[in-house]
Amino acid sequence: MAAEIGLTARGLQKFLNGSEPQAGTQQKLERWYLRARIEAGGETDADTARAALAVLMHDLPPGKRDAALVRMVQHWEAEYDAAGVPRPGWLIAISDQHDA
Repeated sequence: MAAEIGLTARGLQKFLNGSEPQAGTQQKLERWYLRARIEAGGETDADTARAALAVLMHDLPPGKRDAALVRMVQHWEAEYDAAGVPRPGWLIAISDQHDA
């Protein structure tokens, strides 16, 4: 599994044992998680959406990511509302998290 993620066996074991991953390890884990979720199919949950957003916002400075996420969530809420369809659970969860 470590090779599939792009980590060494030792690096994966350290993570599984509770070690805080370095930035590069975190990115590899997020990308692996997204690939696995896409292959599994089904609805997108809040954790998968958060992982996707983390990958997409990786190039932004860390101090700018929260504000960018708020703007993206507001945009998606407006798009769902304009389309007249209910907001998906992942969007509601992320919106609620940032409203708190």
